[in-house]
Amino acid sequence: MQPEWIIYEDEILIAINKPSGLSTQGTEKSATNNLYYQLQEFLDKRGHQKTYLALHHRLDSATSGIIIFCKNKNYNKYISELFKNHQIKKTYLAISEILDQKNLSNTWTTDAPLITYPFKHYKKSKISSKGKTSITHFKLIKTLNHYALIECLPQTGRLHQIRVHLNSCQLPIVGDYHYNKNFSKTALMLHALKLEFNHPLSGKTMTLEAKTPDYFLLFPD
Repeated sequence: MQPEWIIYEDEILIAINKPSGLSTQGTEKSATNNLYYQLQEFLDKRGHQKTYLALHHRLDSATSGIIIFCKNKNYNKYISELFKNHQIKKTYLAISEILDQKNLSNTWTTDAPLITYPFKHYKKSKISSKGKTSITHFKLIKTLNHYALIECLPQTGRLHQIRVHLNSCQLPIVGDYHYNKNFSKTALMLHALKLEFNHPLSGKTMTLEAKTPDYFLLFPD
């Protein structure tokens, strides 16, 4: 955990820009190499006491970007309800390969239902009529050669939702070792860019943004 990962902090919330390759939470095999453990340790040492820390959403290990944690137990239920009731707007950026230029649109929505299944030592998702409702809105930002920079607005939060939905549109994300058949050994080009929500104390709308990693410079501003 690096101090520069902190995007925003007050007495209730702390927002972190998680790097790609770091799990959000620990497992039996990796109890310490995860963001939750490292942030807890960082806050405890900084404050010289145990800090309350609760997590209500996650990013895949390979996905970089913004995650918020609750630091105040009195507001934990409020934040939990924000996520449960889809009152937090999430914005992601993805760099995808364009496999079929003819199917590319400026904006579109994918609502293919997804089901999760075990695969080797982890889980994956796939489109299935028996799956749960899954909705993602997409906006094409720009293209470069056979790559596309895409804004992704997930309305639901299924496992690997954006990755599977883009792959189904013949726009597999660069570096996606699970779903891109043309996988290249790069970081997963999926970044959780923004979270927008009403602050639990002030009630005012907050927009928190995580700086994109350097490898997104394939598409400079």
